[in-house]
Amino acid sequence: MNTDMRTLRKKSTNIYDIIDKLKVPNYIKNLINDRYFQLVGKKTLRKDNRRGLIAVISYNICVKNNQLKMYHEIVNDLGIKETAIPKGKKLYNKYTKNDRKLVRLDISKLVYKMLDMYGDIDLSVDRNSIIEIYHNLKEKSEKISRAKPQSIAATLLFYLIKKHVEIDKKSFCKKVKVSTITIDKFLPEIKLYCY
Repeated sequence: MNTDMRTLRKKSTNIYDIIDKLKVPNYIKNLINDRYFQLVGKKTLRKDNRRGLIAVISYNICVKNNQLKMYHEIVNDLGIKETAIPKGKKLYNKYTKNDRKLVRLDISKLVYKMLDMYGDIDLSVDRNSIIEIYHNLKEKSEKISRAKPQSIAATLLFYLIKKHVEIDKKSFCKKVKVSTITIDKFLPEIKLYCY
């Protein structure tokens, strides 16, 4: 029974099972995934609400990145019902209505915010280089490219800080608001691909 619940939970938070069907480049799929989790966070959406929101996000990301896709093409690619689109638009408008209430930081703001918490540590790497490292990691590793931006940014900073200063993992995780399990999950991957 527990295994079934874990499997269900994983399926409800993983949108790659749906967006892998989209006929767009992988970096667009990564942007869609990031945007979905920026908007939804830890909430769990079901069936048409989830699929509709994914379709609307996919359309908006495709338009912004000059990947011309119409709603009916996205609906066909994703294999969802047309009736899911209005539900998706309603949710998209709800989640984007008041940006200040949403935790929707792009990666550079996220990295800067985390670095400001540890401003007295010299990492011998400037902020822009850290963001560049983050994007390189996303290209090299599928596991990293499918993860939440907050998780990878936090793990990358933990890795860089740990190289220069002895740091307590639990206090770091409290400061940046990620779990120690998240750090443990992505740290080996970052060590493998970073430098």
